[in-house]
Amino acid sequence: MIASTDFEYADQWVNGLENGGLITADMRGGHDPGYIQGEERVVESVDPVNQGVVVTVALLHQHWSSAISATFAGGSETIEERAEIGNLTRSVVIRGEESAYSSSVRGGTRHRGHVILLPLVSGLPYCEVDWAEFRNLGVEGKLGRYPFHWHMLGDARQGGNRPYLRDCSIHHSVNRFVTVHNTKYVDVERNVGYDALGAGYFLEDADEEGNPLGEETQFVVLRDNLGMKVGRPLAHVQDYPEIYQELELIDPSVYWIQHPNQIVEGNHAAGAAGHGFYLAPGATAAAGWSHLATGESKFRNNVSHSNGQHGFYHQSLVSWGWQADDAPAGEGLVAWKNRRYGIWWRTKGVSLLRGCRLADNKSGYYPASSGRQEAHDGNLPPTCRLVFEDGVIFGETSNRGKIVNLAEMDAVRSLPQTYWNFMRQDAGAVAHESNWDTLNAVESYDGRNVVTGLKVAYFEDDRPLRNPNPNGSGSAIQRIAAITQVEYNSKYCEDPRNDVTSVQFATGSGQTVVNPIGFRLTNASLGFSMIRSTVVHDKDGSLGYGADVYVCYDDPFFDANATASGTVDTARNLRILPTTTADFAQFEISTNLPASSQKMTVTTSHLAGGTASLVLAGMPSGTADYGFNAPIGLDNFPAIADGGVYRCSFGSQVPEAYEIKIQFAENEGVPTIIGVPLATLIVLKVNEVPLGVQDKENDLPSLLGSSKPNAYFHDTAGAMLYVRTTTIVLGLNAGTPDGPDIDGTRNFIQVNQ
Repeated sequence: MIASTDFEYADQWVNGLENGGLITADMRGGHDPGYIQGEERVVESVDPVNQGVVVTVALLHQHWSSAISATFAGGSETIEERAEIGNLTRSVVIRGEESAYSSSVRGGTRHRGHVILLPLVSGLPYCEVDWAEFRNLGVEGKLGRYPFHWHMLGDARQGGNRPYLRDCSIHHSVNRFVTVHNTKYVDVERNVGYDALGAGYFLEDADEEGNPLGEETQFVVLRDNLGMKVGRPLAHVQDYPEIYQELELIDPSVYWIQHPNQIVEGNHAAGAAGHGFYLAPGATAAAGWSHLATGESKFRNNVSHSNGQHGFYHQSLVSWGWQADDAPAGEGLVAWKNRRYGIWWRTKGVSLLRGCRLADNKSGYYPASSGRQEAHDGNLPPTCRLVFEDGVIFGETSNRGKIVNLAEMDAVRSLPQTYWNFMRQDAGAVAHESNWDTLNAVESYDGRNVVTGLKVAYFEDDRPLRNPNPNGSGSAIQRIAAITQVEYNSKYCEDPRNDVTSVQFATGSGQTVVNPIGFRLTNASLGFSMIRSTVVHDKDGSLGYGADVYVCYDDPFFDANATASGTVDTARNLRILPTTTADFAQFEISTNLPASSQKMTVTTSHLAGGTASLVLAGMPSGTADYGFNAPIGLDNFPAIADGGVYRCSFGSQVPEAYEIKIQFAENEGVPTIIGVPLATLIVLKVNEVPLGVQDKENDLPSLLGSSKPNAYFHDTAGAMLYVRTTTIVLGLNAGTPDGPDIDGTRNFIQVNQ
């Protein structure tokens, strides 16, 4: 088998399970369903002199093999894009065939043999398997019926020896390659997997009733394996836990790894309908999981390319704690030609990704730390921090791929987007507002996200493209920038302390990065969104606007949060503010009103005169944990009488209760005042401490000049409550020199709750 080196699975976007989970034919931009360029061939002869082989049937697609380099001030950097080749033939063959029983009794479901190791009454089975071929195995749609399966063995070692599966091939399976289920201390090394449904190498922690067990599948060695062509089954596995259904039907992956305590290194994934590596899905991860600070936990030097969604997808709230032991969550990861992201990584706690190399993806890196600070809850860690260190990201290299539609003709290369307008088809998502999505190195989301030592090349300027739908018409501009905001109109708010340092852009001919940073525009009438709320703190001037500046969306509200006006780069939709003029914090407010039916307007007074208002859209129903989000600027010395007051309004509706958070400011001791409509005040708490009569001021001027760290004024005639609070650090590192840097500030206000 020969791996694809292009974008695969043009039907990867979904439109809800009720519509079959695939985009329609007119959205696929001229691609066939699936659109698979990986190929299987039979070797006819070998030419040892020229190190070549002759196959019985010619290849249909180009299979790229090259090292692409770029020149930087300190030297060159190289990313390799090469087609893997896997040998499926082995000496011992365990083969399955679909049975007549399967066709007649099981409604045509493919029902074949499988290999399973089960716990015995008197002990555990043990295996050492080398150079075997597992062909045409598994039972489609049946839980626990896989080609090779360790099943609920616990500690599988015997006499100090670890069982293993090595140098084998597993191919043409209707239900995965290899499953390790609630079993520890097994080795899966140097195997070749090809053509499976649902998932490939599957490290699972759960019982058959869908209740996660949490700690059972650990200390597995998954090393130097190859997996290719993992597609979607037509229906999810019978009796399968609901949390896995999306995994099987929408996002099947070559590797699915639930618990982080494994050694996963040197593996290659090429050609999954979903992800190359799907790491610890959050729906099944047990609370409080963290990696071990020992040699038992590594995720490094893995390669993932040509997948319908992401190369590496870490959708888990797992703390890796690298500060203490310098153990990266991921190291030396390589991802290229993935239709969405090279790396999509979520964390809760602190994680480090080091030395990753990404190229030819729609977006190179998508940081998604949890974006929330829950330090008031002793059961949760402080603010997340996700660090991307010493990475290399190339935009579009000489691996141009196969051109199949009008837009790709304009670009003179294959494109990750497969249909017009790049509308997000997954159920419940808010559609992207632009005609075409960006090509970028880093797409900022949530936070706190830190990028340091990044090298970027091959991002040319924006370009016009025609409709890729063969029956369509029209054109659009594809935005291209090294750093930009989230791809869709998310209504969350980012951590304003996201920062970059030591970013370098290529200096070699043809390796240009025209837009080091460029932001998408958004529709202001829709209310504030993450597209508008993104703030990047450039600490050392890497992005070209000077050192120690905030690079913000071009919106006057940011100026109204600062003590002095900044500069504007209209071509890139940017507003630049020195950090000395503002200390941005995240403002979040939830009310007792149905968020989906309301909008809130926040009005702030500019410290140098004038005002600016910001309209915040309500969250969809069912998202009660999030209300209205916006960045606000804090200042110690309001220059005018009304300075530092943020007044909120809700149209004709007046809430009766609030939860307000002011968090992620860099500095302690900074006062601010929030004003919210309120007819009757029953109880008021700041950081869970009730405020009483001794904390009350008689009017707003008295509140502005108050010396109390937390105080309030209830204007009963105007039905407004004003709360003054002074930023403090909460969290595990409070009171230490690193406290503000790691945890930030957090003030938590509860009204009538």
